[in-house]
Amino acid sequence: MQLLMKKLSIGILASIFALTSLFGAFGAQAADRPTINKIKDVKRTSVVLPVIFKDLKKKDVVLRVRVRNTETGKVEIRKFNVELGKKGRENVSITNLMPDTKYKFSVKIRKATVKNYSDTSKTRSATTLP
Repeated sequence: MQLLMKKLSIGILASIFALTSLFGAFGAQAADRPTINKIKDVKRTSVVLPVIFKDLKKKDVVLRVRVRNTETGKVEIRKFNVELGKKGRENVSITNLMPDTKYKFSVKIRKATVKNYSDTSKTRSATTLP
């Protein structure tokens, strides 16, 4: 009976460890995703994305921004190493865009010390000025 209880305890502990390792790999829970607030700062060849991820306040992070030109379908991935502010916010400047062009943006985030990214944010759109 004691041997059975010992094996059961080890199995339960191994399961708990596996779950905490899975969720800890993202630096936050796997279901969490960053948010891109409304894009207000739009110029001729650039936009500023207001990114928020409250679970990583004041942390060094890597942002992986997907930039899609809706006219050509061309997709670029741009990475930014930043420190989020005390409210988990950072304004990210996306430059070298084409004038008078609609773009779609989404972002993933991870701690600088972790390899796995969060889930992808919802997509935001903006059209650069002519």
